[in-house]
Amino acid sequence: MGLFRFVALAGGALAAGCSGGTPADDGGNFATEEPRVAIAPDGVEIRIGDTVRMRAWAMPPREVATWLWSVTPADRATVDIGGHLVAGARGEIEVQACANIPQRICGRAPITIR
Repeated sequence: MGLFRFVALAGGALAAGCSGGTPADDGGNFATEEPRVAIAPDGVEIRIGDTVRMRAWAMPPREVATWLWSVTPADRATVDIGGHLVAGARGEIEVQACANIPQRICGRAPITIR
């Protein structure tokens, strides 16, 4: 009975300390985190003629209706609206995915074509 009372009191104290948050210590509230984009695969090697399905996601998680894909230099590879990358020539490329949520955010992934 004494142990149960201690656990109940400790649990109540912990719960009381977990409410709310401030900008300096936001308690896990992602609203204050600066949005960014992650892309995968990132830093991989592929061969000429390979097709790779690129994926992008916003962090902290946000709903993105449409990703805008591009690749530079454009003479080494192509990427379509669905993130399908086709390697065309040897060299280093950079794949970029951008979203407007509501401000424009972009992420980049370097890829080597062999």
